[in-house]
Amino acid sequence: MIKNRDKTWKYFRDHEVTHSAAHYLMALHELVESQGYARLSDVAKKLDVSLGSLSTSIRPMLKRKLIIQDANKHLTLSDDGKALALQIEQTWSVLTILFHDILGVDEEIAEIDACKIEHLLSPESAEGLQRLLDVLEKEVALKKKLKMR
Repeated sequence: MIKNRDKTWKYFRDHEVTHSAAHYLMALHELVESQGYARLSDVAKKLDVSLGSLSTSIRPMLKRKLIIQDANKHLTLSDDGKALALQIEQTWSVLTILFHDILGVDEEIAEIDACKIEHLLSPESAEGLQRLLDVLEKEVALKKKLKMR
């Protein structure tokens, strides 16, 4: 039984990044990895959002120094920003594998559901799920029993 369940829901609002911010960080990470830098317009185009919306949304991440902007308006991730983007990407991957490969959820639904919670799951829970997946990968019979298809 969950203790103080009536209070734990409040932790949702204290999470490190919003859903949109998580995707901005991941898109920025991908762009920087592929071309060495990114501009606001690159990120906006990649995510199909307006420049104004993106500009407003990244201000808190610039202030928190997750994103760094140079004199030429090129964006990169700080070490903390990169670590957070990689953590979110890894969590998404773990959740997608769990939902699709283990539980048998349709691939598109698995990806959407993983996207909904990738930025909310604690690193501890994500690591625990990864350990579970590692065990299930070795236990083919159990894996087959769990699959709902």
